[in-house]
Amino acid sequence: MSVTMVYAGLTDVGRMRETNEDAFGIDPQLGLMVVADGLGGHPAGEVASAFVVEALPRQLAMGRAAGLEDAQGPAQLLSQSLLIVAEQLRDMGCATPEQEGMGATVVAALVSDAALLVAHLGDSRAYRLRNGHLELLTRDHNLGNALRDEGVVHDGAEDIPEYHVLRRFVGMDQPLPPDVGAFDLRQRDRYLLCSDGLTNMLDEGEIAEVLRAETPCEQICRQMVSRANEAGGYDNITVIVAEVQSVRADHVSPSKVAQTIASLDLEESPLLHETSEKG
Repeated sequence: MSVTMVYAGLTDVGRMRETNEDAFGIDPQLGLMVVADGLGGHPAGEVASAFVVEALPRQLAMGRAAGLEDAQGPAQLLSQSLLIVAEQLRDMGCATPEQEGMGATVVAALVSDAALLVAHLGDSRAYRLRNGHLELLTRDHNLGNALRDEGVVHDGAEDIPEYHVLRRFVGMDQPLPPDVGAFDLRQRDRYLLCSDGLTNMLDEGEIAEVLRAETPCEQICRQMVSRANEAGGYDNITVIVAEVQSVRADHVSPSKVAQTIASLDLEESPLLHETSEKG
């Protein structure tokens, strides 16, 4: 399959923080987008987020060069690459006292033939706007959702102080694998990757309103950040917006789509604008 996408990204310190501990990266050659958010209250958050954004594309490229994508499938490669990066970040912290305990949340999206693979650890999110409808593609790895899964708490418990405590992130002493999902690509889809500095300021209705605008991705990024700052800007704000311009599916067979989805059977385990064509 040949997919043409346009990308834009923007990060902003917000109105309350002195430093920006978010980072983002877009690698059109790999078909990769990454947003990382350094953990507040931990040392060297900006070091952690920058490392994740730099190390993940490098690890993915190494895996592809070694033939792991063909051998394991793209979803397994993405999951294992992120897990390796998590281990590397943990080891960096252990080796440097002033960085011990540093960590970051991450959401990454990888174009892979018939699908967009989305992996995440923590509460950085991915959304898709299709036919005007906004869909959340990730689920926050926090204590509240874990307790809800166990039937301990129910809807409306978001005001509990411990609700948003993270259960998974990059830099944990014992790294956990990311959740990975596969989503089919269609022309005019728009995808949003963001840190919680956006989603804590704007509700999903406001996010959908901005994404629906018939404007370029760069302008949408600016509008997202502007609205979050107008709402208070209590945290760093980072967004990546990608739009599918064309999907030429004449070379895609149903078996190829099935192969991409099947690879999800995992073992334990400043403004930028780009246009790319993945084939």
